Amino acid sequence: MIISSTKEFVNASDDTQKAFDAPNYKVVCYEDGYESAIKHLWLNNIEGVDASHILVLKKELGNVWNIYDASEKVLSKFVSEKVAKKVACSRAGSKIMELYDRLCEKHISILYPEKSNYPEKLRHIYIPPQLLYVKGRIKNSINEYNKTIGIVGSRNPSTYGKEICKYFGEKLAKEEFCIVSGLARGIDGIAHRSALDNNGYTVAVLGSGINVAYPRINIETYARIEENGAIVSEYGLDVPPNPWQFPVRNRIISGLSDGVLVVEARAESGSLITVDHALEQGKTVYSIPGRLMDKSCEGNNNIIREGAICVTRPEDIIEDMVGISAFDKGNSEKRHDDNTNEANDIDSLTEEEKKVLACVSLDPIYIDDIMQSTHLGVTKTISTLYLLEEKELIKQQNKGYYILFIKN
Repeated sequence: MIISSTKEFVNASDDTQKAFDAPNYKVVCYEDGYESAIKHLWLNNIEGVDASHILVLKKELGNVWNIYDASEKVLSKFVSEKVAKKVACSRAGSKIMELYDRLCEKHISILYPEKSNYPEKLRHIYIPPQLLYVKGRIKNSINEYNKTIGIVGSRNPSTYGKEICKYFGEKLAKEEFCIVSGLARGIDGIAHRSALDNNGYTVAVLGSGINVAYPRINIETYARIEENGAIVSEYGLDVPPNPWQFPVRNRIISGLSDGVLVVEARAESGSLITVDHALEQGKTVYSIPGRLMDKSCEGNNNIIREGAICVTRPEDIIEDMVGISAFDKGNSEKRHDDNTNEANDIDSLTEEEKKVLACVSLDPIYIDDIMQSTHLGVTKTISTLYLLEEKELIKQQNKGYYILFIKN
């Protein structure tokens, strides 16, 4: 179920509504340099002034320089008196200079729509972020179309969800897809690590300040992305992870992506907010089919019923985004060989191995339950499990618990 719209969770004010009603902000010329950076830092760090207010002021006054010079009276023609006063009474003083210096010390760059290297895809979304803080490197490939996929899902995925996310992430990374996600616990972190582990490029869009690695469980992943990908945020340097910021940042995840894949999501999952954004932005939504009566993936089945593309293998996404002929020419023969080899592997198994393998799925099964189902006894069951692991047909997920091994 698509559970929200952009207008609902941005908590639109009168000024925000003006931004919704305004046409997309179009960049007339590119700005760069120290003075321009200071002006944009100033405007985007005024408490109570958000991207929607800035979008309206840029539309009416042309650029950040004119906003800086405008009187409160002029500003109040376009935004509320409260916002106009905040802007007019603030100036780019020593605190902004100090902030700029801190950003330089920490190798954090800033992007705004007036800069030529601002991600092109974000210029066209609903309320484009008016300032992005970046660690790492925004590759030019992020602007290539049909090569970037957003991957979202549960913060507490099942073993099935974890394995499927890893499988899709690894395959897409190997096919040189950029993977975008939110560095949250669960599916987000697995998606990022799947890209990194396969020499892929990944972008993490934070719901906190750029300098805040949240959640702490993903701090190592954060460091790896900083070295081999890009971390972006519109929430400043040390802004804590306030709950309202996460739904708003999801528009950037979908905005940077050509399509969004939902791996595993409950009916009321926050990841479906990203789906909502993707639909508003005209992006394709893909979904892994969920098991019937399984609450952990009820959201997947709901969005498939509402029109999301059901995918059961990474090739479904690749073929849809890149083109069937372009992908099949180079991969159909390989897939045929892989399927033949897999069939040969199964045929060559002993009867005991086939019995044990038939008990194993992507849901972890305990060794005692395998013994009970196969009646092979302790010694035979253990030795058979070992042989199946050696053949990379199963793997031990936790001590004593086995799942299928998914080959890429």
